Amino acid sequence: MNEQQVEIYDVKRPKKSTPDLNNFTESVFEHPEYWSIPKNDKIDEFPLLDDSSIREQVLDILNLEDIYEIASISQYQNYHSWSLYMAMKESFQQRVDSGEIEAVNETYAIHGTCASNVTQIILNGPDRIYNKTSLYGKGTYYAKSASYSLQENYAKPDNLRRQTLLVCRILRGDSTIGNPSQIISQKQNGFNYDSLTNPEKNIYVIPKDHQEYIEFKVLIKKHNCNLLDYTIDLPIDVNLCRQKIDLLPYYPAISSNPVTNYNPYIGCYENFELDYNSLFYINSKTYGLGIYENKKEAGTAFSRVFYHVVIKKNDISTLHKDYVVPLSIPTPIYISSCCTYCVQNNLDFDQGLKNKKQIMNDILSDQSGNFLKNTKYNPMNRLRYEEYKCISCDICVFKCDCDYQCYTNSGDLSRTNAWNHHKHRCSNLKKVLFQN
Repeated sequence: MNEQQVEIYDVKRPKKSTPDLNNFTESVFEHPEYWSIPKNDKIDEFPLLDDSSIREQVLDILNLEDIYEIASISQYQNYHSWSLYMAMKESFQQRVDSGEIEAVNETYAIHGTCASNVTQIILNGPDRIYNKTSLYGKGTYYAKSASYSLQENYAKPDNLRRQTLLVCRILRGDSTIGNPSQIISQKQNGFNYDSLTNPEKNIYVIPKDHQEYIEFKVLIKKHNCNLLDYTIDLPIDVNLCRQKIDLLPYYPAISSNPVTNYNPYIGCYENFELDYNSLFYINSKTYGLGIYENKKEAGTAFSRVFYHVVIKKNDISTLHKDYVVPLSIPTPIYISSCCTYCVQNNLDFDQGLKNKKQIMNDILSDQSGNFLKNTKYNPMNRLRYEEYKCISCDICVFKCDCDYQCYTNSGDLSRTNAWNHHKHRCSNLKKVLFQN
């Protein structure tokens, strides 16, 4: 196991005053106020819960032009990378004070990547040599909104069609419009520019180390709508319960017009004197979502309801004021000691959702980067095999040279009876002994 292991802790943090991600007020020796208590010396990863104010702000930063299924949002606390980034920010501030540059220009930006690259990027930072296009110069490319980074040649979908976005802090300093052959250019005062951009100034090219800090990972999936998936029992022209809508997980108002994007799942903001009346249309029925003070709040209400009904496939009647949750016999809750990724993908055999053969096939074909492959050799019995081990828990698959496979969620071969039996009966082992 690599000593630079990313630890995942599914914890609920104590409530604090709502921080603003865009304040950027930390000093060189400070961590952000919203960071959690460290669990590891090097890197921690914390999942952001649905009711987290930080999660809401990350979704706002994405500036999405569509409504996607949000599989997960994680926050990285990379203590070494943070100290290097803050040291670079301090040097930028000193250059501002001396008049060398006009401003630090710290901002959030988005980088799309393949899921299998994430662990390497988090541990070692982005590698600019992998940038093949260099349309606006040499460096690591970031975008102001997610629509650019979600192009599949950047954020390559995994086998579940999920795409990975990294939300990062970057230091732009003084910037100029770049071109394909440009590395960095000098200003008239003889000093170099700190970053490059495109004519619209919504793409940022960072040419140097430690000018970016990777803070959040968003796993996102494009959803294809199908009218046949939904049955609506409520009558036409019903007002839904505003309080129940407000309790739904936050989703920002999309930046494009939903009337053209979601027909017949239509939302619109009717100007009602100085307020906005948010509506939701589905299957030729109209539902009022309430009257809001501004277009953004009205759009957020539409996005929440759309996500609840169309993407999560919940009945819209659950949002009616008279809806009562039906009584049911509670089912036992399974609590797994495995990591969040393995539980979400049903890779823990004790969950009882897949047989071991299905789990082993999923792990051997996994492209997310969550399983590290190592080749092993036992000199005592001359057995060669490959180990596919989760980077965050003890789930592991062992694959012998003879193609025999064995699964364990304890990470310990000696506790696996099937493997202990196989290592004395392997056909490859017999061939080696016979040849000697």
